[in-house]
Amino acid sequence: MYYTTPAIILSSAPYREWGRSFLLLTKEKGQVTAHAVGAARMRSKLGPKLTPYRLLSLTLVSRFADRIIGVEADETFSHLWHDCRRQGYAAWGLAVLQGALKPGVADERIFHLCLEYLRTFNNVSIAEKIFPSLRLAFAARLLDCLGYRVEREVAYNGKQGEELLHQSSRAATLIEAGQLLIPMQKALHERIGHIFSDSIGISSLLLPEQFLMSLKQ
Repeated sequence: MYYTTPAIILSSAPYREWGRSFLLLTKEKGQVTAHAVGAARMRSKLGPKLTPYRLLSLTLVSRFADRIIGVEADETFSHLWHDCRRQGYAAWGLAVLQGALKPGVADERIFHLCLEYLRTFNNVSIAEKIFPSLRLAFAARLLDCLGYRVEREVAYNGKQGEELLHQSSRAATLIEAGQLLIPMQKALHERIGHIFSDSIGISSLLLPEQFLMSLKQ
């Protein structure tokens, strides 16, 4: 059985001799593990295109396991490759998705959220000072998609967290949502960290730089 789907690479690892195994977030089937035979060879036609921070169009054959047989790059987030700080935040988001999602459960909202997150951090015009709040806006929306509620008792300077979270959830973009969350950034970070740890099993909201270093190993 063959199928083609938009996909984003969450992580990769060696697979047998000269192959690569990929954990993918796909629009059609959610989180999927697929391998590419010979992708690590220098002359591979698949290998050079199977890199993170790209929106890919993958053709897979599904038998006992999914195998990638075709790939086209639909969108390349090139600025992420030239800015370590942006790349760190992007890597953090992909790592959270890897830990939070169940295999084979498709949710177009989560796929489009991931795509918007990468596009946002690829946008050279956004200011670094809102990077942490953009990360929180992504995490809050992801938890909402997964059915979790961030407790509404979060408050800062007399403003109820419930109202700000409600406004941010209805914001048109992650940039707008992130700007709304700046006043309650610290309290919200702590609360979301507890939810990831207790309910999803992710130990903590690690700093982006730690995920960046893991990519270099």
